[in-house]
Amino acid sequence: MAQSYPFLPLDVLAMFFALDVVTLVFVSPPACRNSIYDYVFLLDGSTSVGPGNFELIKDFVSRFVGRINIGTNANRVGVVTFGSNVESAFYLNRYGNVNDLRNGINNVRYLGGSSNIAEAFRQARTDQLTDFVSLN
Repeated sequence: MAQSYPFLPLDVLAMFFALDVVTLVFVSPPACRNSIYDYVFLLDGSTSVGPGNFELIKDFVSRFVGRINIGTNANRVGVVTFGSNVESAFYLNRYGNVNDLRNGINNVRYLGGSSNIAEAFRQARTDQLTDFVSLN
């Protein structure tokens, strides 16, 4: 079973910036390498990124998930895309193996428009991380 989120320490949250694309990833601290995690990627599919760079970012995510154990009783991955609109491309419980997950990542569509990152973070928290408990 995946970890719930009663607290979200800063050393667990990492942000990768590549080609103007923000990818939110919950990563394991060194002491927790054998733990199971939920990974939620936020992919910037805005016009400023462009469709070509969006494909490069999907390739990055696909390579990343190829390096972790994926399964219903292992690490899980969800993807939120954002441009002018925000979409949960797929949820944490969607894929039970890395091959299906990589196919799902490949099928994520480019949205275009402006970068609505604030709404993307909100959707990741409220729509993807349903076990998340706010620190407020």
